[in-house]
Amino acid sequence: MQESQRLAAVRRLVNQSGDREASARRLIAAAPAHGIDLDLMWATLTPSGAISQSCLAVLGAGRTAMTFLSEPGPEGDTHPAGALSERGACLDAACRELAHHPGKAGTGVMMAQGLPDPSEAWAIEAYRRAAFVHVGDLSYLRRAISGFPAIPEPAWPAGVSVAPIHQCFGDQGRERLAELLARTYEGTLDCPELCGLRDPLDVADSHMATGVFDPSLWLIVLDRGKAEGCVLLSRNPELRGVELVYFGFAPALRGRGLAAPLLNYAVGRCRAPGVAELTCAVDERNEPAKRLYERAGMRRFSGRVAFVRPLRGGAETGGSRASR
Repeated sequence: MQESQRLAAVRRLVNQSGDREASARRLIAAAPAHGIDLDLMWATLTPSGAISQSCLAVLGAGRTAMTFLSEPGPEGDTHPAGALSERGACLDAACRELAHHPGKAGTGVMMAQGLPDPSEAWAIEAYRRAAFVHVGDLSYLRRAISGFPAIPEPAWPAGVSVAPIHQCFGDQGRERLAELLARTYEGTLDCPELCGLRDPLDVADSHMATGVFDPSLWLIVLDRGKAEGCVLLSRNPELRGVELVYFGFAPALRGRGLAAPLLNYAVGRCRAPGVAELTCAVDERNEPAKRLYERAGMRRFSGRVAFVRPLRGGAETGGSRASR
């Protein structure tokens, strides 16, 4: 994309009901500070050379890229079928080129992602047309963290203990966490389509890059000395909150009544001045997790439709399988 076209392409990506020019210039100015490379932008052109639709990819940890699409104007798309085709073409072009990009860490990009709002039918259909796989509908939950008391560590069942990741895994935290995560995915109800389709090390890297990583808030659950579960929380100072990044057990610890006391204990450890709320995302099909969070007082405030497209091993040509 030529430099002269960049502003026009960014102008299509910002909210179309506001001052698009000012919003586009703010995005361009803020991009470097937020790790956004505006060279990773694709667009379709009208016969006269004007920008019609555009797509931006933002590189993330764990060899991922999040994609963003230009939205319809306040009055909708003038030619909906054509706009839909163009958005799909932008996404497809982005994926094909990202498959050969060195990525954020220089080791490639393995997965493209999209998280449109459930009301954005225009985006949902564009992702489907671009060979992205629908892997779940996510509910975003939250509650005031003040309701979680700072409690002493519960009396766990015989043989069960809980400790921070650095005490359990030492210098091998990343590798051993990846192995544990892979086992907690066995029989999971949380986006099961993704299981086993992404390197667990990439998953661990993505989790560690969420918010501010504090190993004292990443708790490992051991059963007779073997890691069989975890609850991972990260602070987000900008939003005055804490995010439940991941919570899961390997089959050996399921059904033993550990989830509720572990959640309360872990979140209670996060209480601190300036920390206002707890948030998390859950697959709407995961009824046990939804009941747990509901009992903990968490309530839905938003939702997203999750799409992924693998980018290596031939998948960049529109494969049918997805990556976690």
